[in-house]
Amino acid sequence: MLLIKRSFLIFTSGIVLGFWMSWPGILIPSNWKCFLDVIQKSTDGKIPLKAAFSVSPKYILKAKRNNIATKIRILNDTCFR
Repeated sequence: MLLIKRSFLIFTSGIVLGFWMSWPGILIPSNWKCFLDVIQKSTDGKIPLKAAFSVSPKYILKAKRNNIATKIRILNDTCFR
């Protein structure tokens, strides 16, 4: 049982550290406000300028092949970097 707990702790800390290294601002509350604002404005049909500038040309050229992971990555890069 101790081995399972230790493995879970190591796995969880690896996930948290990976997210923090990719997006260092993920722990700052104002960045989460940005994240929620971008989601809210995109559902209303308005795209914030900050989000529009963070989109790479590669994303625009391959617009039909983008999956949910790509969209989440772009949104996180917009607010958490």
